[in-house]
Amino acid sequence: LKCRARNRISILVTLKCFPAMACSSAALLVVIQVTLRVSLVGSAPEADLVENLLGWNGTLFSKTYSGYIPVGSEDGYTMYEHYMFFESEGNPQKDPLIMWTNGGPGAPSMFGAFTELGPYFLCGESMRTAAYNSTGVPTLFANAHRWTKLGSVLIRNLPPPVGFSYCNPAGPDGDGNSCGSW
Repeated sequence: LKCRARNRISILVTLKCFPAMACSSAALLVVIQVTLRVSLVGSAPEADLVENLLGWNGTLFSKTYSGYIPVGSEDGYTMYEHYMFFESEGNPQKDPLIMWTNGGPGAPSMFGAFTELGPYFLCGESMRTAAYNSTGVPTLFANAHRWTKLGSVLIRNLPPPVGFSYCNPAGPDGDGNSCGSW
């Protein structure tokens, strides 16, 4: 193959200054340490458990979850952020949590999850397999360099309405303006 490889979750973000820089609210160089107040491992909502992925015919490498996190309201819009969580293939209780978001604005993090760092990836070959020809569903391949070998991976699509994230009152069928003006 020629490929390259609805529960509320509280996140505490701690900003740290580098030793050589003066700390102020205007400081641009910071290290962001994300610590989950609620452990994701063992507490992810069972309703969000993914039991199989279209295009993948094997057993999943680890527990996988996909769902929505309510992230607040602004200007009359209630926002819901889509997430995907892949448990570590090693020791989910002790391995680190890696959080991924693609750059943007407007770049869904699912792109990175399925073309760069996730356990499964899509590429041009995904639409040239016998399975694709018979089902029309692109084939997923195992990513030998998947980050789930290092730790659990949390993929976040933000801000709403990027990717599968959305805002009410428009709901999931909204467009790029369904969360107000940018």
